[in-house]
Amino acid sequence: MSSNNVTITDDAEKSLRINVTRALSGQVLCQLSVPVDVTVLRLRECIQNAVGIPWHDQRLFVGSEELNKRDLPMADVLDGKAPEVAVMVRKYERQEMQAAWLIEGIWKRRRQARGHEDAIANAAARRIGDFWRARRQNAQAGQTGGPAAAVG
Repeated sequence: MSSNNVTITDDAEKSLRINVTRALSGQVLCQLSVPVDVTVLRLRECIQNAVGIPWHDQRLFVGSEELNKRDLPMADVLDGKAPEVAVMVRKYERQEMQAAWLIEGIWKRRRQARGHEDAIANAAARRIGDFWRARRQNAQAGQTGGPAAAVG
């Protein structure tokens, strides 16, 4: 059975036959037979098992469209298109460095915010302390009959 260039075979389970090629050279890496409801993430795992390219290093393309959504069913992606997925391999180290940079930035912002919150809390404690010291001095001055000390 064939629908819009997507080959669906009538096995015990319906499946898609997808040709996997290298994005730039067009070299055929493998041909996969996957269930109709396979997601992009599951397809990446199948490619990893068949070819050995880690799933997180794969960028998948159908035509000029990159497949970014992991939970997207491949049957929806391939609807009306040739059953061919191009794989571009990227090294993950750059992503790890970006993650480290982002984590460092978050940590610094939280630390600065905490320092700002500490400064606000210290200023509030100072104001409260000044208020009670002034009140005590006014109370003592009232008992002795002398003028209250100015609070600055």
